[in-house]
Amino acid sequence: MTTLNRTAATSRAFISIASALAACVAASCTVKSVPGTVTGLPLPSGAAIEASSLGQDGRLWFTYMGDDGDPGIGSIGIAGDGSTIELAPMAYGFSIDDIAVTPAGMAWLALACHPEDSPCSNSGYARFPVAKRTTLKIRRIGRGGGIPDGVWLDSDGSAWISDRRGSAVTHVRLDGRQTTYLLPDPRFNPNGLVGTRRAIYVVGDEPGKICLLTRTGATRWIAMPDPKSRLSNLAAAPDGSVWVAEYDANKIVSIGTDDAVRTYVVPTANSQPDAIAVDSGGVVWFTELDTDRIGQVTADRTIRDALLPYTLSSPIFVFAGPSQTLYVIGLQSHWLGLYRTFVVARIPAASAF
Repeated sequence: MTTLNRTAATSRAFISIASALAACVAASCTVKSVPGTVTGLPLPSGAAIEASSLGQDGRLWFTYMGDDGDPGIGSIGIAGDGSTIELAPMAYGFSIDDIAVTPAGMAWLALACHPEDSPCSNSGYARFPVAKRTTLKIRRIGRGGGIPDGVWLDSDGSAWISDRRGSAVTHVRLDGRQTTYLLPDPRFNPNGLVGTRRAIYVVGDEPGKICLLTRTGATRWIAMPDPKSRLSNLAAAPDGSVWVAEYDANKIVSIGTDDAVRTYVVPTANSQPDAIAVDSGGVVWFTELDTDRIGQVTADRTIRDALLPYTLSSPIFVFAGPSQTLYVIGLQSHWLGLYRTFVVARIPAASAF
């Protein structure tokens, strides 16, 4: 989902929830929301979130860009303990478009040139030990002219990185060796990926399809039910299925290990499902960007949704963390919406519905 789409949706979502609250006041009713603790993210003043992921260390990790162009990363735990690490000047001139963190605290960073249209031949990745905070060494992917925009860590600790400009996926091994796989559509512009034991699944700017990339480099397209709908990020379930949200079609889609595609209609109309996650029990969680809700597809494939805590709007990320805790990143409005700050809700999954 592009920043432009999220900005427009943020405005619509604020109006939507305000209207709902006003209607309930008039009707003497109560708008119920899921329980949760909402806290501000430890960001420098004026910084904006670029990407986020659940680290294999159990912490919620995010990347940001300061209003002065200084990039950085940060994290927060289930107890609400948070911190940030500014990576300027080491990564000045880059945006950190994705982050993935190993159990030992090694962060893989996808680094694109900033601004995106600036002449640059050094885009690539870096491995950064977040505990030691040693020097950041940026390594090019290929010739360095791409836009790395997604990272997924394989079981052996190596990384798969999507390149939006090159319409390709590169496998980077622990010894630094790279293998790049070109995708069949040069206009696909991949912006995220997730893997299973079977294959790597790639989502892009082109609507209505997902690219399946085998570990030997073979590719094929998986058609989505709505050929015109934009797609969200991807999430893999413990059973090997992959889940994605059809943003415009208002549906959640699963891809089985047999390539069977199934759809689930979001209960609230025109809610624009966006971020998606799957917990260790196979329960699917998703955010509804335009109605400030969180949704769930249960193990028996019942779908339902509920309002998020009223102090969080425009939910852009959701992750199923440890101890059955959900992380939801969104915005909090101040002074009647004149400005907003990034916040995270920590929601006990067991009491969400």
